[in-house]
Amino acid sequence: MGGSSLAWESCGRIVAKERADFWEFVLSNVLFAGIALAVFFVRSKRMAAMQARNLAARIGLVSGRGDGS
Repeated sequence: MGGSSLAWESCGRIVAKERADFWEFVLSNVLFAGIALAVFFVRSKRMAAMQARNLAARIGLVSGRGDGS
């Protein structure tokens, strides 16, 4: 068998580093998800407000003159 290694031998991974890399990956995914949710909620509120303004203008609740009357 000379210089060959057995299939069940350790591949040299450092468990603490692997664990740290895993949690870094999880944290970055949570951060990206949080940013995406914040953008989603802000955008949906803006879209709802814009649709409400359009509906109000369509049914005549807003004069459209810009002077508030």
